[in-house]
Amino acid sequence: MIAYLHLVLLAVILVFILSFLYTFKLILVNTLTTIGFSVFVIGIFLNELVLGVQGVAAFSYIVVKYVNETLFGVSLLLFSGTILMVLSQRKKSLEI
Repeated sequence: MIAYLHLVLLAVILVFILSFLYTFKLILVNTLTTIGFSVFVIGIFLNELVLGVQGVAAFSYIVVKYVNETLFGVSLLLFSGTILMVLSQRKKSLEI
């Protein structure tokens, strides 16, 4: 149940909202926004992939090594994508 909610809320709804804002130009669209959005979506995909592998492996009592460290790295990827998108919305944003 928790995995389903996590998948729906993070992967589907959040990506939809960000895509809607990006497509209809309700946010400032520049290169930094595009890079930040791409990094964020890749981070979401990797996060769901790691959690899915961990969940499936748990059915067979298989321990996935370094899953906590991997999730930490993916969370840093999500955080960096978020920071890039926030920084891209500044009035005097530098174009890459």
